[in-house]
Amino acid sequence: MATEEEMNALWGEPAGPPERDQLSNRLFQYLTPMMSGVDTDLDIPPPTALSALPPPGICEPLVDAFFEQIAPIYPVFDENSFRDSLQLYFAGENADDRLFNVLVKLVLCTGAAGSNDCNMQSETATLRDELFTQVIATAPLLVFRVRNIKVIQVLFLTALYWVQLKKAELAWEWCRWGIRMHRPWFVRVRPKVIVMDGAETQAAADKLTWCLYILENTLALNQYRDDLQFPDSSVPLPGEAVRSAHPVFCIRLSLTRQCNAFLNAIRDPPVDAVALAESLGRIYAGIGEWRSSVPMNYQPENEIFADSAEYQAVLLMHMEYHTLLLSLFTTLNASWRILRADKAYERHPFAPVRNQINLRITHARRLLRTVKAVSETAELKPAVGCWYVLPN
Repeated sequence: MATEEEMNALWGEPAGPPERDQLSNRLFQYLTPMMSGVDTDLDIPPPTALSALPPPGICEPLVDAFFEQIAPIYPVFDENSFRDSLQLYFAGENADDRLFNVLVKLVLCTGAAGSNDCNMQSETATLRDELFTQVIATAPLLVFRVRNIKVIQVLFLTALYWVQLKKAELAWEWCRWGIRMHRPWFVRVRPKVIVMDGAETQAAADKLTWCLYILENTLALNQYRDDLQFPDSSVPLPGEAVRSAHPVFCIRLSLTRQCNAFLNAIRDPPVDAVALAESLGRIYAGIGEWRSSVPMNYQPENEIFADSAEYQAVLLMHMEYHTLLLSLFTTLNASWRILRADKAYERHPFAPVRNQINLRITHARRLLRTVKAVSETAELKPAVGCWYVLPN
């Protein structure tokens, strides 16, 4: 195991007192197997192993797969900037940026999982597992020693990787870890944790905010969780440039706000069943307004007309839309039974959707039909089917 002096020489001075780092490392020894499924004794690999990446001939196809399959759905960073940094790395100009190397390894892992599903070729699967094991081994050093927004990007991509492998619980833990590092109160308590340098602009931070926000709400809805950490008020609105560059992503972001409203409504429901139904009615109306604002070629319940770069993102948006409405009508069915027990049927405020049972069945069928279409289409199965986690 590396000594304290070797760790400092490799990663810089620790972020806190040595006693705190030792305690953090000891805690991580127990947390890592639970959060990642990878056992670790905290042995630090030698610098050459930490910084080594596969040759460009292997990296480039997996990086291409990431930006073709994953980035349209979660544009966590700018493609041109990332590729420029990767070229500099292979040219030897930023070989000492070990945090970037860890980020590249996660890009390769998620790109491999997204392009080959879970039944990829044995060589690629072995490479992916080896790279991810190296990432997990560096996690305690990243979280407790490095002060950079790239740390949060690493945590987000780790969560996304577990989503790809249908490990929803692990994805939830890593996503929440990233949110705790991101939350404004955390920055106020430890203002040096997040440092923006010249290459990491506010635009990059906003993209990370939106990606974490969407992923947390998606996982919460699919796992019936009600303990959200990301308040909707802290999520900025995308500007015109972002809406032009990522139109489907921004539409999904608007849908996520409706999902967030629903999850918060059922987390702290009104005592009165009628008030709960009124709250659900407002959310349902908001979802209807959102659907009306979506262009016809992207609109749920219609045929999809989009190019290959957008098609999978639109398909995923349809799945999220039907999942949200299925959950909403399931909750409404419970409140409906309460209303009937309380003899409040006559004053039920959800009159426009009194046939909510039929609507629930309709959206369940549409969701299953979409999933079936993905499973039967070879071109879509790697992109969507391998990492979308359906409700339990």
